[in-house]
Amino acid sequence: MRRPLDIATIEPFVREALPLATDAEIAAILDRLGGRVVRQEEVARVRPGQRLGARITVALLRGFLSHAITSRPARGDWDDAVGSHVRRLVDIPAAREAAGNVP
Repeated sequence: MRRPLDIATIEPFVREALPLATDAEIAAILDRLGGRVVRQEEVARVRPGQRLGARITVALLRGFLSHAITSRPARGDWDDAVGSHVRRLVDIPAAREAAGNVP
């Protein structure tokens, strides 16, 4: 079943997936999700506290954003239809985390 996304539900997962993201980066990601209608099984995949490791958690976030933007089932990474400006919202803080750089 598809329902409007409650941003408060997804924000903890976004912060967990991207611990070095700035508040502005988190806000930009959440802004892209605002008003989107998503499948509830996709929301269940991105619950915080799963302890999946950084790479898997970021891949889930990419897949979730792809689903929210395109309405296609999440594949665990970017959908080809997602623009580079949206990809950068996740990829830049994820790269910072991978390199161990603090903003």
